[in-house]
Amino acid sequence: MGVALIWIVFAVIVALIASNKGRSAGAWLIYGLLLWPVALIHVALASNLKDVQAQQRQAAEVAHSKTCPRCAETIKAAARVCRFCQYEFSEEELRETEDDMPMLPPGYQPKV
Repeated sequence: MGVALIWIVFAVIVALIASNKGRSAGAWLIYGLLLWPVALIHVALASNLKDVQAQQRQAAEVAHSKTCPRCAETIKAAARVCRFCQYEFSEEELRETEDDMPMLPPGYQPKV
């Protein structure tokens, strides 16, 4: 009885750690119930998905932005007017920005 209780407690700990790292607590709970010693090591070494997703969002924002030549603020690449200083981009500057933007697959939606 005591061993089973300890086994369940450690499985819950595995699930909590996984949840804090942005992973499925339910799946890790089952994994922990089956093999908590292995699951505990595995979840301890697993990367934090919240950090990975934040880095991906930041990279997507940087890829779709440009710097205003007048005020040096970062704005969206498709912007025709800087929202900070109201600098109006010429058609040539807009075309250059479009040429520099990375190609994304059709229907691409960044994860939020």
